[in-house]
Amino acid sequence: MHRLPGRWSVWRCTCATHTTAPMPTDPALYYPTEYYAYAAPPTPRRSPLLRWLYRRGYAPKLVGLSTRVLYGPGPTPAYRPHGRILDVGCGNGTWLMKMAALGWEVAGVEPGLQAAQAAQAAGLAVQHGTLETVDYAPGSFDVVRIWHVLEHVPQPLATLRQAYRLLKPGGQLIIGVPNIGGWLARLAGPFWFDLDVPRHVWHWTPQPLAVLVERAGLRIERLRHGYYGSYSALRSLMYWTERHDAADHSRRTRWQQRLIWLRRQKVLAPLHGLFGLLEWNNYIELTAVKPQ
Repeated sequence: MHRLPGRWSVWRCTCATHTTAPMPTDPALYYPTEYYAYAAPPTPRRSPLLRWLYRRGYAPKLVGLSTRVLYGPGPTPAYRPHGRILDVGCGNGTWLMKMAALGWEVAGVEPGLQAAQAAQAAGLAVQHGTLETVDYAPGSFDVVRIWHVLEHVPQPLATLRQAYRLLKPGGQLIIGVPNIGGWLARLAGPFWFDLDVPRHVWHWTPQPLAVLVERAGLRIERLRHGYYGSYSALRSLMYWTERHDAADHSRRTRWQQRLIWLRRQKVLAPLHGLFGLLEWNNYIELTAVKPQ
């Protein structure tokens, strides 16, 4: 695959689930040593007014939009006094620090040793391991977040069932994954940035994901598409331009520099918008609850 050794296929099951074949024994071997999640997490921007509004439940739509701008993409859980959040595959803990700034008690699980150590060095309660190996009591958390992680785990149903076990009754599960059924995936084909084989071993569309969540015992609250800008479209374009230059690192670097320059030019905002339209349904966001 792009910039990685080896060849893989993506198989589509009759149930509409897509899998990478052969499935790698250890996807962690395919991450670069300079991977962004290994760095120290940045200090989150703090807004006393936003935190005050958020904790009192005022203007949820405005606060939700603001928290996306300040604290990153994806659903922001409603505040619960003394609430506990578990972030599965938390990386260096960037999102956990942002949720702590809003008043949550936070914890994380991270399979990558370097990333877990970076989070721990920042003072976060992060355990090195997987959701199946960590030691938490049943019903420990109000929110479990599995954000762009479910495509990496070898047994996603087992992961979801463990999330169910760790949630309190009425607790919320938040999931984000790339959408292999989206416009950009269909247009880019093997050059789709979020295909990311062999690190992504599962490739989701909304219906199979929803079925799996319900099999784990959770009730779906909301299923929608997520939009995070034009990054994936531009990276997919870069992969396409490199299709004949796999061995020429200098040409790859030049194309990367050109696309980075393109992203930074404000005068090309309409072109950014066009690429952004391709990403309108590039991601799936799902929220579910554990029945009372």
